[in-house]
Amino acid sequence: EKVTVTLLQGETTVGTWSGITGPYIISNVAPGTYTLRVEKKGHATFTKEITVTDSNVTENVTIYLYGDINGDGMVKPNDKNILAKYLAKWPGYETLPVYDAVADLNNDNAIRPGDKNILAKHLAKWPGYETLPMA
Repeated sequence: EKVTVTLLQGETTVGTWSGITGPYIISNVAPGTYTLRVEKKGHATFTKEITVTDSNVTENVTIYLYGDINGDGMVKPNDKNILAKYLAKWPGYETLPVYDAVADLNNDNAIRPGDKNILAKHLAKWPGYETLPMA
């Protein structure tokens, strides 16, 4: 799948680059504060504010699949189990680095039991749950 990298200054798009893989080199950017946005189908969007000065800026970015709770690059039943334990506040699971953007599968800006149910249905291949997140 194609990766799209966008550099924004406020609401203004400074440039957009896309391809199968990086690295992406963005040249001739005026000093200032920008938002870096990286998108790929089926993955949570990565955004970060960056400051450009007169020297090179390097930003290593990792984007994660929706539903990939443990960040191993795959959506598997173990992700559902980890999410269930995280939601139940099992000892040791409450401190897991659960990335909100990949766990909020119904896009309501919170990680709740409904997200675990969506992930379970996705893993079980229920009709209508083929693509995450749910709109």
